[in-house]
Amino acid sequence: MRTLTEITNAARRNERVSFIELQYAVCAYDVMIAQSQPDQHRPLIEEFFRAAESDPRGYIGLNNDPNNPDAVDWHRSQINMTPIFEAAKKELEK
Repeated sequence: MRTLTEITNAARRNERVSFIELQYAVCAYDVMIAQSQPDQHRPLIEEFFRAAESDPRGYIGLNNDPNNPDAVDWHRSQINMTPIFEAAKKELEK
């Protein structure tokens, strides 16, 4: 199975993602939110509930819709999480 980042990027770029990948990705994000210590991250939890009570397509909007070619082009050209993740991992190792 691909990593959560790979699955997310594929979904954001309107590329093929299997049902099982989507199922586990949703569960992984749900676990991440559940473990985020809501008492310490109130804005994140407020946003989670706003998203959770919304239609997903409406919540993400046209600028993040994987069926919008402009959104897909933007994501491909602007989003490369690998350097960010590598820097964060190094910071955590300190």
